Amino acid sequence: NLSLQRQFFGSYIASLAYVGSKGNHLFVGGELNPGIYAPGGKPLDQRRPLYPTFATISDQASFGNSIYHSLQLSLNKRLSKGLTILANYTFAKLIDDSSGDGSVPSNPFSYRNQRGPGDFDIPHRFIGSYIWQLPKLERLHPLLRHVVGSWETNGLVTLESGRPFSVSSGKDNSGSGINADRADVTGDPRLDTGRPRAQLIDRYFNTAVFAQNPVGTFGTSGRNILRDAGTATVDFGMIKGFPIHERHRLQFRAEMFNLFNRVNLGRPNANQSAGNFGRITGAGSPRVIQLALKYM
Repeated sequence: NLSLQRQFFGSYIASLAYVGSKGNHLFVGGELNPGIYAPGGKPLDQRRPLYPTFATISDQASFGNSIYHSLQLSLNKRLSKGLTILANYTFAKLIDDSSGDGSVPSNPFSYRNQRGPGDFDIPHRFIGSYIWQLPKLERLHPLLRHVVGSWETNGLVTLESGRPFSVSSGKDNSGSGINADRADVTGDPRLDTGRPRAQLIDRYFNTAVFAQNPVGTFGTSGRNILRDAGTATVDFGMIKGFPIHERHRLQFRAEMFNLFNRVNLGRPNANQSAGNFGRITGAGSPRVIQLALKYM
């Protein structure tokens, strides 16, 4: 890791950092007794030449690898005059062949096609937040001062680029018994993400370039070659304390999640055998508002 910091205007601190990491000997799942394709439709339990008397034999070994590089920018305004700000931007790349303990490769005979963008690879990520303590308005009438003065507001902005996903064939055409075959790909699967939302929902990527992998093969499409639509949300909150008598107070809190009710599209169906292949059937949470009153 390498970082630089600079303070300016008294309460502001800006930083620039490179953060990288290398992971070795990560746990990876595997199949020690996969089926081997045999022409003629021979039953699966007759195509396990290593241990014919057994079905699947699961294994975990520590031979996975990962590498991560990132450029991180941050701006922090320390609390002064009732205002504090924190903003972070990360430009990053994560490449691995195992994004979680026990990840099973689609091809049990070759681990090389597992290398690709990690499941948690987010190239661009911005998070900004603030807390602002509004003036007490001491010159106003006491009733107005208690109603409109001394509010505290806070906000959080989250922007993330899409996360990667693979396209499966949905069938065990390889005959391995793992059911993790990928589809064949014959062209560029990406489509313009700036299309109208209805078009994105109906066909998020170019489904025409994908086909079933031939029997005895594991598919030609790579791991995590496509990305979903990403997310963008704004959360907002307001807090106000009302003194009642001596040590007795009431606190009112209003919180709004996904303030602008933005539609964050979910991941499209990536099963080439499914009837809604390429279609988005879900989305993130809509706007949620919660109100609370607390007695202290």
